Amino acid sequence: MNNNFNHYEIVSIVFTDNHNREHILTKEIQELWKKTFDLDSIDEKVIANIPQDLRNKLGKDIYIKKGSLFKIVSQKREFLIPHN
Repeated sequence: MNNNFNHYEIVSIVFTDNHNREHILTKEIQELWKKTFDLDSIDEKVIANIPQDLRNKLGKDIYIKKGSLFKIVSQKREFLIPHN
């Protein structure tokens, strides 16, 4: 058996939010997320580009993760993705 994990097809993901409502994370939205944040996978996280003074006040970096994408989709705010 030849396991080549370099090539795979992205499929839509069905997930349930905290209110037990189902949502669909389409292939197109996943591709948009990856393209917007220059990621190879939606499982990657990226440090948010925030002003240094805010970063200093928070005392930490803010990460954008797959959970952020799920929240955007569950709130029907996919249109905000390209406006990183």
